[in-house]
Amino acid sequence: MLPEFLNIPFTLILDNNLTPLDLKVYGIILWFRNTSKLKMCFAKNSTIALLLSSDNRTITSGSVQNSLARLEKFKYILRKFKDKEKKHRLEIITLEIKHRVSSNDGIGYHQMAVGVSSNDDSRVSSNDDHSNNKKSNKDIGIKAPTSFPKKILLKILKWYLHTISKKATSAKLVLTEKVSKSISDALSEYSPLDLLTAIQGFSNDTWQMEKNGFRGAEWFFSNSKRLGQYIGMFNQNRDEDFIKKAKKFIKS
Repeated sequence: MLPEFLNIPFTLILDNNLTPLDLKVYGIILWFRNTSKLKMCFAKNSTIALLLSSDNRTITSGSVQNSLARLEKFKYILRKFKDKEKKHRLEIITLEIKHRVSSNDGIGYHQMAVGVSSNDDSRVSSNDDHSNNKKSNKDIGIKAPTSFPKKILLKILKWYLHTISKKATSAKLVLTEKVSKSISDALSEYSPLDLLTAIQGFSNDTWQMEKNGFRGAEWFFSNSKRLGQYIGMFNQNRDEDFIKKAKKFIKS
C-alpha cells in the first residue's frame, strides 16, 4: 500500500529550520502511524527512502537519517531505541505540535551540519509491520517556502570555486543553468551550511581532490549520497571554528 497523499502540519511548513525532505519524511511517519493497526511507526530508514524515491530522484537512507535528526532536534518526533548505542530503533513517535515562531535568518534553514552516523538507526526491531511496502515510482511532491535566492546559490558556488577549484573569488561568478539546478536540488535535502561542510570535507581528503577535484560544481552537487559522505568526512574531524566561519559567510 502506498500513500495517496501526505498530511503535513502547517507549523512544519512554516518552520524555516526544516528542509522539503524533512516535511516529506514527517508526512510518511504520520501516514504509517495513522494507517497501521497499532497506530505506531516502525518504518526503517530504507523503507521511507524507497517510498519517497522516484524514477528521476533517489532518496538515500542517509538523507532520511539526516531528516530524522533535524525533526528530532526541533522536537517534532522522538526516536525510541532498544539499546543504549542507538543501533536498533524500535519506533518513531510524533510529538504534540504547538504553535511556534520560527526564526527568520534570511537563508531558509537552521545553520547545522548533520552527518550520517556510522550507527545508522535504520536497523530496527524485527517486528516491523511496514517492511512489505514496494518502491514507489510516483514522486510525492510538497511545495514549501524553502527555495533559496540566487545570492545563496552564488555564495555556495563561490565557496566551491575558492576551496576546490582554487579560482580567485574576486572574478565574476557565472552561475550556469545546470550548476544552478544542481545546487538547488542539493538544497532540497541539505542546508547551505551542510553544503559548505561537504565542500570542506571533500577538500580535506587528498584522494578526492586528486581523483575528483577537476570534475566541476555540477558534478559535485548532483549526487545527494556523495554529499552525505563528504559531510560525514568533515564530521570525522569536525572543526567548530570552520562552522563559525561558514555561518558568517552565509549570513554576510
